[in-house]
Amino acid sequence: IPGIYNSPFRQAPDPWELRLQKAKPLTHPKPKVRQEYSASLSDWLACTSARSFPRSDILPPINKKCQ
Repeated sequence: IPGIYNSPFRQAPDPWELRLQKAKPLTHPKPKVRQEYSASLSDWLACTSARSFPRSDILPPINKKCQ
């Protein structure tokens, strides 16, 4: 199989062809997974309970009169 830089008129392959044969494809680095947020289920439930959120004022009733 002829390479990119090979020529049928050369006795030896081009130096760049030899470099391409030795080259390896680049790999993307894997993202690091952080494990510092490994809270248990009970901690998560305690954080999301109704008491942990600020309470809003009660809204006035809606008048059902047509305008």
